[in-house]
This record gives sequence, structure tokens and C-alpha cells, in this order.
Amino acid sequence: MEESFTEPRPPRLLSQSVFFPWGVFVLASVSLYLFLFFSTAPQYGINFDEAQGESFLGDRYFAFLTTGDHAYLELEKPMLSIYHEPDHPDYHARSGYARKNVHHIWGLGHTLGAATKWLLYTKLRVTDPTSAQHFSQALLMGLLSIALFLFASRWSSPLSGAIAVLFLLVHPLLWSHAHYNAKDVPELVFYSLTLCAFLEGLLRRSWRWVLGTAFLFGLSLAAKANALFLIPTAVLMTVIFFLWRGDLHYRELALKSRANFGRHSFVIALLLAPLVTALTAMIAWPYLLADFPNGLLKHIEFLQERGLEGTASWKGFPSYLLLITSPVLFLGLALFGGVVSLMQKGRPRLLALLLLPWIVVPLLRVSLPYAKDFDGIRHWMEILVPLALFAGVGTEVLLRRLSLFLQLSLRMAPPLRRIVQTIFVLSIFAPTLEWNIRNHPFQYVYYNALFGGLGAAQAADLPEAGDYWGISYRNAVGWLNVHAPKNSILYVAFAQHVVHYTEETWLRPDIRRRNIERLAPETRKRALSRGKGPQYLLVAERKGHLPKWFPDFPLHEQEKVHEIQVDKGTVYAIYRLAKSGESAQ
Repeated sequence: MEESFTEPRPPRLLSQSVFFPWGVFVLASVSLYLFLFFSTAPQYGINFDEAQGESFLGDRYFAFLTTGDHAYLELEKPMLSIYHEPDHPDYHARSGYARKNVHHIWGLGHTLGAATKWLLYTKLRVTDPTSAQHFSQALLMGLLSIALFLFASRWSSPLSGAIAVLFLLVHPLLWSHAHYNAKDVPELVFYSLTLCAFLEGLLRRSWRWVLGTAFLFGLSLAAKANALFLIPTAVLMTVIFFLWRGDLHYRELALKSRANFGRHSFVIALLLAPLVTALTAMIAWPYLLADFPNGLLKHIEFLQERGLEGTASWKGFPSYLLLITSPVLFLGLALFGGVVSLMQKGRPRLLALLLLPWIVVPLLRVSLPYAKDFDGIRHWMEILVPLALFAGVGTEVLLRRLSLFLQLSLRMAPPLRRIVQTIFVLSIFAPTLEWNIRNHPFQYVYYNALFGGLGAAQAADLPEAGDYWGISYRNAVGWLNVHAPKNSILYVAFAQHVVHYTEETWLRPDIRRRNIERLAPETRKRALSRGKGPQYLLVAERKGHLPKWFPDFPLHEQEKVHEIQVDKGTVYAIYRLAKSGESAQ
């Protein structure tokens, strides 16, 4: 019989560390999350990158994987009849960038989106195609929540695991990105699952966990190249695990684990792991199969170019950005939980030491010379998972101390103590929940109250302080559909391709969107000042990405007819343009 190590059960705290109730609580929380996600999905748009044709690639990959027909990988051929449905945009006609730069776009997230679209839109017709394809991210977040709870229950406690799950599910940026980001959210999930499986493999010393980790690593690579940083993270975790000398129990565990490397099944699994990873990545991202190895070489060349686009200096801004775009209580409890864990002995300290590389490596990656970081924290959201685990530990420690105070100092009865503890937990999450609800569906512009919100970020001229991905355009188009006069003209100052990608289904048919970028400067001036019919200009500011003509355009002379503000900062604004010889005022 294969030898295995069983971690001691966590100590009972406040009689609330029983696995069953907290497991049910997590399942209920995930169910509520999925329901709310499905209900709110139609209120979120598509992002800048998705509007370049990423969903088109996912549809083609899904069709190939479910039929085996290699013709679906010949992207120039229009093959999907679904694009001719009256409520489905013609992705093929608007995906020229994706077809020409397929080696830029990772496939797994969009393929999973195509799968949920096939179920919820094609088969069941319960929602629109865009919302249906985004629902895959909700399922992935549910999977991560359950896995993280099981992981924390083994390494820490069910209570801290349940609280960690809540911190992830209500984080404003993660909640919003899950509604439209089919690259970074799948990567966050599979990256985290890979490290959880890897750490379980260190404990259990089983060939099954080795192959499971290799499989998840392959999925991570197919989701996004951030997965490459799993390698140094895993190396650091391994060194910490085997060299740590804080407790005799773990020294014995390390000796047993080293002896286990001699087992034939374990050795075979280690040898097969690279093959499992490579095959998984290639199947999950069929682009790699379409023209192997040329496709892989093109992708590697792209990564080399993209990875060296930054300045030659070290960068402290990512760390600063983490501080100002995360809820204050979340960061405070994460710091408290990490410090408390490191000060303890045995399992808590080991877990804290193992989580540190999970935080440091992604943050260090975007801080190095020549590294380029943009779009907020979406490129390194992986660190939110270990921070949530630390915050769960910190909250549990405070709950334990609160319980002892209520019991010993106030002589409070157990039922009343549980009520007070519940109120305490609710008070931790209440500010974030209130902010999410009050500013729905614009959570992607979150800056915490300690910093001063979006208004302070825009006043400080921070990069990407606003709707940097064009998500709000679905909301803006909806306003125009209701309020714009018949035969109006729409100009879009930033990322007009986001509106173009779905205008045949989202924009009222009589409203004509004009591509002002393609006009000569003189023609553009005449079009903006003497166009026929009511004219509107949609502006969602993204520093450094507004068109060249915009700074000289007399925006202050135009009538602002609609604006969305969050924390005294502007998400987007719509202006009605004055014609030549008339005043907009």
C-alpha cells in the first residue's frame, strides 16, 4: 500500500471549525455568486481585446474540438452559421486582427466561453451570446472557490477557507473582470489550481498529484503565458518545503518525501509530467496543433517582444497599484494574517512561507527592468488568491480573540456570541459590498476609499484610471438607443472598434456610427461641425490612447448630455456636438 502523509486536523476553534457547515456555506455562496453573475452579465460589455476577434477564435477552436474537422482551423473561411442569427454579431466579419495575429491570443478561455455559449445560447436560448460566453468565467470562479476552500481546510481551517472565498468573490476588480475577461480570469483560476495541486503533491507524495499538477499546468499555459512563472514559484516552494527547519514533524515529513522519490510510480510520473503538460496545452489551444512547430515559434517570438517593451528601470508602481485598488480591510487582514502565521510554529508558519513566492514572483515579474505593466492589476491578479488565504487566517484569529473576550470578560452566552461574531464578519465585508452595489456595473474603475476613489486617481493622472477597456460602451449605447433622436450620428473617441464589433445587435439601426479616424483632418473638422443630423461623441478616457485629433477638439464648447461618474471620477461621457454657427449651450 502506498505510503501517504495525513496532515493533522485543524484545532477546533469556537466550535465553528467543523467542516460540514462551512462547506455548505461555501456551496451556498458559490450558488449565489453564479445566480448574481447570470443575472448581471447582460449589463457588462466586451473589452478592447475581445473586440479584436478573440471570441471568434474561441468559437472556431470549440468547433474543431467537438467535430474534429480541421477546416475550422482555417480561419479565413467563414464556416459558422451561428453568426447569421439576428441577435448574434458577425464575429468573422469583424475579426481581421485576430485572424492575422492568432499567435498573440491564447485560446483556452475563449474556447470555454464558446462552450457555455453553445449551451446557454445555441441550445437553451436563455441569454444573449455575449453573456452566455462570459458565463464560463463564473463557472471557473466557482471551481476555484470550492478548490480553495478544500485546500485551506487541509492546510489551515475550514473557517479561514470560507472567509478567503468570500474575499475573492466580492473583490470589485475580480468580480468585474470575471464578467468579460476571458484571458486573465481563466489564467488566475488554473494558475491557482496548479499551485494548490502542487502543494498537495508535496504533502501526499503521490504520482496522481504529480500528473494532476502537470495537467493543470498545461491548462494554465493554454490560458496565458503567465503560467511560465509557475516554474520559479514551484521551485521556491519546493526549496522552502524541504529546507524549512521550524518543526521536527516537518523534518520527518521531508525525509519521508525524499525517500519517496525512489518509488517507481513516482519516478515514472515525474518523467511523464512534461509530456502531459505539453499535450494538454496543445489540445486546449488548438492553434498550436494547426501549424506545429511554426505556431509555437511565432508565439515565443511574440512573448520575447512583448516581455521587453517596458522601461529599463525598476518599477514600484505595481506595488503601489495593489495598495490603492484593493479593499483596505482585505489588505489589512491579509497583512495581519501573514504576520500572525509567520510568528506561529508548525503548519501556520509553513503555509505562510509557501504562500510568499505565490505573491512575490508575479509582483516581481512586472517590477523588473524592461517589463511592461498596463491595465491595472489584471496581468497579475494571481496574487489575490494567497492574499485572500492570509486574510482568511487574519479574520479567523480576530474571531477567536473576540470569542474569548465575549466569553471570559462579558460572560456572554454562546448563541449571543455567535450573533456578535456574525455581525463582526458582516462589518468586514459590508463596505465592499455596498460599494459594489452602489456602483454597479462599473466596478472595474475601483480605487479604494483610503486613496480617494476614481476621482483622486484621475486627478493624479494615473494610467488607466477609468474605463481603460471600453467595457462601459454597452451601457453607453443603451443610453443612446433610448435618448438619441432618429438618424443620429455617433463618433467614438477611444476604441471605437468595441462599438463596431457589436453595433449590428446592440446599437439602434438608425443610429450611424462613423469612423472619424479614417477621415483626413479637413474632412474630419467639417464632419464634426457640419454633419447632417444630430451628432454625438462618446468619450471614455484612457491616458495615452485618445486619438491625435482629440486634444485640439473644443470639447468644452459641446453639450454634455450624459455622464457616468464613480467616486467623483468619470467613467464615460456623451456629448452632443454643436453644428457650425450654433452654440451647444
